[in-house]
Amino acid sequence: SLSRKHIKHLDLSGIGITGEEFAGHELTLPKLDYLNLSNCKALTCNGYLELLRIFGSTLKTLILIDTTAFNLETQNRKPKKLLPNLKRLEVGSQNRMDTIYLNSLLRTTGG
Repeated sequence: SLSRKHIKHLDLSGIGITGEEFAGHELTLPKLDYLNLSNCKALTCNGYLELLRIFGSTLKTLILIDTTAFNLETQNRKPKKLLPNLKRLEVGSQNRMDTIYLNSLLRTTGG
């Protein structure tokens, strides 16, 4: 049987989530190292940060191609704290993430 403790790859691409649905839940996926949020058009800044609060510490790969535009600079968050193990970040040309935040992520990942 499938156990949450064995899940390493989570693909939420194209799902109409805001991310805020996860608020207040103490979901743990201790081996999760890949999260795909591509084409999540309803994703909000708070929802994105909630997903990172839950899953960010173990993520090595984060895919944000064609996600919603949101301003992360105003959240006063440090990407390195939220994504300490991130090695790979994919964003698409339509993704309009805050430039300062994106540059911070790239420095964190060595990109």
